Amino acid sequence: MIRTIFLTLSFFAAASAAIEGRVTAADASGVTASVSGAKAGMSAIVIYGYNGGETISARCATISVSQNTARLQCKPFALYDQDSVPTLTLPVRKGDKAVFAPLEKSAIVIAPSVDRLVRAQSKRADLSFLHPDLLAHQLAVADKTEPDAEDFRGFCDRYLAGTIVFAFSDGDYLTDCQTFAPLEILPETAAASGARLTLPFFNRLGLKSDEIRDFDAYYKRLLSKEF
Repeated sequence: MIRTIFLTLSFFAAASAAIEGRVTAADASGVTASVSGAKAGMSAIVIYGYNGGETISARCATISVSQNTARLQCKPFALYDQDSVPTLTLPVRKGDKAVFAPLEKSAIVIAPSVDRLVRAQSKRADLSFLHPDLLAHQLAVADKTEPDAEDFRGFCDRYLAGTIVFAFSDGDYLTDCQTFAPLEILPETAAASGARLTLPFFNRLGLKSDEIRDFDAYYKRLLSKEF
């Protein structure tokens, strides 16, 4: 319980430097927010203010953006499933703060080789990168070799990451960890080095897969998963 509360507060604190907007309308069909700089596919959180305090009420996906207006699909915020902690169900209200891509500066690169990982990291000095060994360890504990969308979402919640950089052969896809929408693609121009691949992605723990034979095809399929 204490760990859950601590991590929720840490998530809240880490979100403070992201893009902010305001909810202008909320109904059964979705939420509308006024915001500048948001992109379709960004995840977002809604902040509920009460008696001088604040808490996170909802986790959202940005469905569309038109000029300075974003349309959101939201669900109650829960960082971890914890039966001993009561689940708050708070309404999203007009005037509530909406925070877009709250953890985007914390990222993990998923790459087929170490040289490809290094090249991907070198393109974005503004991001703080987690080592893929952390994900490899999570998969090893779960006795899995092929990560799916929920594995990534659980990883990002645990380590407070917001961005996955998939190092594909045609470019680095900067992907929102919750919505799995690619928000930016950085071209890959370097020739392949011939480095030995470690599947399903580069790590130092010896995690291998007998199923993933095509790195690009496997992970690009994940990008179509719905929020």
